Amino acid sequence: MVSSRLFLVALAAILQMQITYGNRQHVAHEAVCSQVTNERPTRDCRWHANLDVYVDQKILKGCRVVAFQIKWFNGRWSGWYVPGVNDIDWKVNTGLKRCNGIVISHNTMRRIWSYFSDHYHTYIKCCPRN
Repeated sequence: MVSSRLFLVALAAILQMQITYGNRQHVAHEAVCSQVTNERPTRDCRWHANLDVYVDQKILKGCRVVAFQIKWFNGRWSGWYVPGVNDIDWKVNTGLKRCNGIVISHNTMRRIWSYFSDHYHTYIKCCPRN
């Protein structure tokens, strides 16, 4: 798809800059990036972890989600979202929840990747090269 190719070219330009992994920093040539396509819902409640931009590293074992799409229940795919740029969800967390050591408070904002838990999704991840 042409728009996906253009997006990947733009993403490659962004990756020429620095990618941060927690307290360690890697430049783009030290990261391995790949696209995960049409991933099943994870059923992992940690994706709802408020506005935590590092929850992806916790769930994906050190890898970072650099862009993602959600497949809505009507079968259509969303546009691309970039964590920390255009990914604040229009819904909020309801009720107090505890999930794998993370407290998710009532009436708190969340990121759109919260839909990874119950929707199909596609994402581009970058992992530190070992």
